[in-house]
Amino acid sequence: MKEYADERRNARECNIGIGDQVLVTNLRKENKLTTTFGKDIYTVVGKKGNRLVVVDPNGVRHSRNVSQVKLYHSPGDNQDDKVVPDGERELDAEGVPDPEPSVAVQQRPRRSTRTTQRAEYVYKL
Repeated sequence: MKEYADERRNARECNIGIGDQVLVTNLRKENKLTTTFGKDIYTVVGKKGNRLVVVDPNGVRHSRNVSQVKLYHSPGDNQDDKVVPDGERELDAEGVPDPEPSVAVQQRPRRSTRTTQRAEYVYKL
């Protein structure tokens, strides 16, 4: 029964572990333009069930639920943004370079329009 309920709710295990850097939600929002997560980066020092103990940059410990934290990815961790020097292309599994991507600009189809003719009395003024 629990497996069925978890599947219906899309429940999944928390992937945050001890030593990870996280962002914590703003519990007191000043206005509607305030960000959901704060700008400070916290470090996880303890975990029990769905409860995390995090330490802020000043050394103060806070206890938060995993739903109130989000894993922090530093800007240098992005694996998708590979810089390939000019003249070199990535090789596929067989060692053959991938073909150059063709840039095909497709124009959106235009809706047909009628040309209107002005009445003759407009031109006689």
